Amino acid sequence: MGKFKLIADDAKMAEIIEKCKELLCNNRLFKLEDIERDNITLEGKFGFDYGMDSLVRVEYIMLIEEDFDLGIPDDEAEKLDCVGEVCNWLYQKIM
Repeated sequence: MGKFKLIADDAKMAEIIEKCKELLCNNRLFKLEDIERDNITLEGKFGFDYGMDSLVRVEYIMLIEEDFDLGIPDDEAEKLDCVGEVCNWLYQKIM
């Protein structure tokens, strides 16, 4: 797997990345076993690397929507397969 490319490298993107990692590790709806914040990579696949099934992915996207106060259309949410893709999508919508 190649290195994931972020669309920006600034303080706002760093904030988005940290928040997405936090929501993945410390949430109230689901608990992923054996995943520590420091081990989450931008290119790690939700299903393959973190063991998230489709329901958990939907719950994670809902947490993102709630925390960032925006809606991610279903057709776009289905394409978000790793933390880096979520961060890039959020950055484009916020900035």
